[in-house]
Amino acid sequence: MTPRFAHIRQLVTLRQVIARNPDAVDGLMRAAIVTALPDQYRKVYDWIGTCYSPVTSAMVMRVWDLNHNHASTLLKELWDFGLLERTQRLDENGRTFVYKYAP
Repeated sequence: MTPRFAHIRQLVTLRQVIARNPDAVDGLMRAAIVTALPDQYRKVYDWIGTCYSPVTSAMVMRVWDLNHNHASTLLKELWDFGLLERTQRLDENGRTFVYKYAP
């Protein structure tokens, strides 16, 4: 994880602690994490929320004009923050991760 996300990591840790408590304010923590995201991350996160199907790094790469490594890292960091769900797909072309908006 990059140093610029130290504050977000603290929020994520707090969110994980609150998640163990069923009466927690998870929605407020999610909103605080999203608010702390850099603009590009927030825009991609909001876009994923409007998608009807899961997204891949290749889709993010095309839509947001990013290189593959940047798109992949962006999605993984959003997943690390607990904002996205991730599923691994294996096929004849190899391994692909698909992401969708986490409730």
